[in-house]
Amino acid sequence: MALLAGCAGFPDSTTTITELEVELANGTDDSHAFHFAVETSDGLSEWESREVAPKTSESVVREPPEEFDPVAVHGVVDDQTARGELRGIDNTEANEMCLHVIFEYGLGDRPTFLQDSDSRC
Repeated sequence: MALLAGCAGFPDSTTTITELEVELANGTDDSHAFHFAVETSDGLSEWESREVAPKTSESVVREPPEEFDPVAVHGVVDDQTARGELRGIDNTEANEMCLHVIFEYGLGDRPTFLQDSDSRC
């Protein structure tokens, strides 16, 4: 399981996640199919799949539905699986936040997730 950057817990319910970006980063010398799904308090979303060329990255950007409550992100590259719990930013006064998740493969033994949240969308 990969650790995600950030502090525990999303901000209070008045903060809305207006954009979700999942960056698929392939650090290997071969193309790979990346598969990922975001888990919310309502369950697992549909799986997204993208073929990513060697030594490149590709971003998938979505405008989440209202009341989007992300909990974790799940991913698969080849036969390697990964799961990362999503974390928010404490003490933010922003009403809107963008969530950026990097799903990287080839920089270690297993695929990993890293997270960045920003109030500047």
